[in-house]
Amino acid sequence: MEGLAVYNFLNSNSIVAKKGSNLVNSKSNCQILKDTKPSKVFMLYGLNDMIIYKDNVDEFIKNYKSLVIEVKKSLPKSEIFINSILPVQEQVKDKNPVYKNINKYNKELKKMCSELNIIFIDTSNLFLNNDELYEKDGIHLKPLFYPAWLEQLKKQANL
Repeated sequence: MEGLAVYNFLNSNSIVAKKGSNLVNSKSNCQILKDTKPSKVFMLYGLNDMIIYKDNVDEFIKNYKSLVIEVKKSLPKSEIFINSILPVQEQVKDKNPVYKNINKYNKELKKMCSELNIIFIDTSNLFLNNDELYEKDGIHLKPLFYPAWLEQLKKQANL
């Protein structure tokens, strides 16, 4: 999400997690988040976590759920949205097969959101036949991606 601030689509004060964040190091952001008192919280974790959790989707979900519950306790009036893990290009999956599990991770994330009564935002449709959205590494996204993504987030959150 940091790209939204880097490319000036959002104020950097609106973004709490930084590039490279994962579920383990993001628990420390809860106090910062609490201090900002947002009415809506958008969360996107997964790609960095997949390197840690590999095929252990259950452990990933357990830790994601723990973070969401902590955010809910800190911000009981805030609405929470979970963004699907963004896809990577095929050559990235060939180099690092853990990324072949993105759909499996997203399926479990969607189930978790249903259990916690929060909104899951599936943004995979933005990537269909859109290889030009990716940087050369096949993981990170070009500025071209962010307006469509932001529109989808706004639509889901009724903003």
